[in-house]
Amino acid sequence: MKRLQKPLANLAYLGCLACLVCLVCMFVALDRDDGDEKSPKELVWEWNKANNAKNLDALAKLYDSRVRYYQFLRSSDECIALKALCFREHPEAEQIIEGRLFVDVQRADLVRINFTKTLKRGRTRERLPAYLIFVKRGNAWKIYAESDLYTDRRLASAGDIAPDAIIGDFNGDGETDYAWTETSPDADGTSGIRFSGPIAPLVPGAAVRGAPANRGDLDGDGADEIEVPLGNRTADTVIFATYTYKHGEWIEFRDSE
Repeated sequence: MKRLQKPLANLAYLGCLACLVCLVCMFVALDRDDGDEKSPKELVWEWNKANNAKNLDALAKLYDSRVRYYQFLRSSDECIALKALCFREHPEAEQIIEGRLFVDVQRADLVRINFTKTLKRGRTRERLPAYLIFVKRGNAWKIYAESDLYTDRRLASAGDIAPDAIIGDFNGDGETDYAWTETSPDADGTSGIRFSGPIAPLVPGAAVRGAPANRGDLDGDGADEIEVPLGNRTADTVIFATYTYKHGEWIEFRDSE
């Protein structure tokens, strides 16, 4: 029995050593650049640079085909459209990554990078615990998820935001709002637009026939206007009406306002 103990101990030692070598190799791979293949940590800096340069083409190359974008599953084209909207609304915005990047290897092909991001908009600064999750597609890493813990907690507390919700600042308070179409469970099937945050629902006179769209700030008051497809439930005709939020209520937007 004593003769077996030493070989078994040696095998256990060799097994631990092999595991340690594998872990070292994995972390080295995350930091190296093999030709055109860039590591997730390098891509975080490219993502940050592209955001500050408002370079949509560079961002499009970084995203996977489907992205968990601030907890909503979107196509890469939808992510770029949302980035473009943000860049138009805040052309002066800049983000700064502070300190170290922290690597969390979740699988061999899935890596999360945690970091602290300071978002500067004019005189305001917001410090956010942010992260990117990368998935490996072939030889290239792609962004699979982008968010920050502040947004994650806020959405978790809201709990009922639709997955196809659009984003904007519809009441001009400087905070991100979510808007989505909701149909009443009543027999009449009354439909309208619901919002996160302290914004009254938008219930037009006609039935809502699809998802709303953010038209941007059309009148320069600091709040985005929203476009809603309307129509009769028994007809195929759909018209688009634009609404603006004034003094706590929704009114139809006119170009002269």
